[in-house]
Amino acid sequence: MSSGLSLAFMVIGLLAVVFALIVVWRRTPNAASTPLTQTADHSQLDSAASEAEHIRARAQTEATGILDRARQEAEQAAEGRREVEEEIRAVKDEVRELRGDLERRETRLADREQRLDEELKRIEDRAQALDQRKQGLDQRATELERAEAERGRELERVAALTADQAKAELVATIENQAKREAALIVRDIEHEARSEGEKRARKIVTLAIQRVATEQTSESVVSVLHLPGDEMKGRIIGREGRNIRAFESVTGVNLIIDDTPEAVLLSCFDPVRREIARLTLERLITDGRIHPQRIEDAYERGKTEIEQLCKRAGEDALVELGITEMHPELVDLLGRLRGTWSSRPISPA
Repeated sequence: MSSGLSLAFMVIGLLAVVFALIVVWRRTPNAASTPLTQTADHSQLDSAASEAEHIRARAQTEATGILDRARQEAEQAAEGRREVEEEIRAVKDEVRELRGDLERRETRLADREQRLDEELKRIEDRAQALDQRKQGLDQRATELERAEAERGRELERVAALTADQAKAELVATIENQAKREAALIVRDIEHEARSEGEKRARKIVTLAIQRVATEQTSESVVSVLHLPGDEMKGRIIGREGRNIRAFESVTGVNLIIDDTPEAVLLSCFDPVRREIARLTLERLITDGRIHPQRIEDAYERGKTEIEQLCKRAGEDALVELGITEMHPELVDLLGRLRGTWSSRPISPA
């Protein structure tokens, strides 16, 4: 903008100087000139004046154009300057924000670095403390090993035993203690298993009783014993029922005497006990002497006989199955199950 204004002023000043020279030259007298010469000079002066006027007008027009262009350029330059200033302001704001962000980041980094330094210092202090503790533990372990060795030597000296002998005695002691504890554990387990087995057996028997038909139950729990005559029923009952009460008390079997001719019923869920009662009653009827003492004797003989039969039946079952070894109680239990294999009563083989 300043360069355009300067050029316009220079042109205007040059035109003014040219015009002033022309005017001065026209007014200066020339004594030595002739009239013809003066006429020619006047015409030249007029021509020069008109030309100067034309030049001045053109110069003014050009100066006006230059001023207009300079003004436009100045406006454009001002607008560009405003835009540049706005851009500079925006850049400055952005730079300010970036600087603030950078300062905040630097502050956070400084804080983090300080925390890391503090953490590193704590770790180094802890590592140093751990090293010291490890050294102390190593020293203590060495002292304990030395004390253990001294204690072992002192024990050997006091007990007059070597380490191997003491170790053997200790092993024997521990072995005996372990056997005793194992025996106690086995006893507890057996007791618990027996108790649990009885509970499960009762449950199974109860479920079986609930599910089995009435006819089958009657056949399984009742045995019929034929009598030589109906007068035997009175002897079995006894005076005021003492014989039948003694029989049921000793055998644990219910003796049912009804209107069935020449027969009585023995009722019990245990087939072995029912068979012992049947043998007892048969002996009493055969002997003819029926009283409480005689009932007890007959019961003991029948019980011994049935137990032998159960044992023999269990052994026969093991032989048939090809089993050579089994606990005696299991053999007896297997023989007692013979009464449940068939509806026939247990009898000698």
